[in-house]
Amino acid sequence: GIWGYSPHAAPPGGQFHVWFGGAVEEVEERWKHVRNSVSGITCASLGALSSQDTISPAHSLKPTGLTSTGGDSRFMRYGVSPCEVVCTENLTPWLKLLPCGSRSGLASLLDASRLYDTAYHSLGVHVRRVVHEGGVVWEIQLTLSLVFSLPSKDW
Repeated sequence: GIWGYSPHAAPPGGQFHVWFGGAVEEVEERWKHVRNSVSGITCASLGALSSQDTISPAHSLKPTGLTSTGGDSRFMRYGVSPCEVVCTENLTPWLKLLPCGSRSGLASLLDASRLYDTAYHSLGVHVRRVVHEGGVVWEIQLTLSLVFSLPSKDW
């Protein structure tokens, strides 16, 4: 289309992936901790992801920020919950992550009732470590993908 492809995937349900540093032995415990923490922040049920919902893909989802593991998949966890429905409980904390808050800027254009009347919607929070002006900083990208149905015209 004329808008091109989204720079981030926007699948239905909830997906979550993390690249860890440190010792391989600590990855499972840290995965559980970060899942529960992010679940609490976003009001999503990511903490309920089981080992059946989690993988460590070896040939996809390479790190996009700084990593001390060189892309070794033993340090990566990817979980998906296709039945996770994005709702207003997820939108409120997402809006609070915007630099302008939830009442000005981009957030002022979002009407929750219209947002959930779309044919498709997806919220994303993407966090990575990057080098910026000689130092290491955390970069947060918030994504919102919407598909509106056009009103039918009786030709």
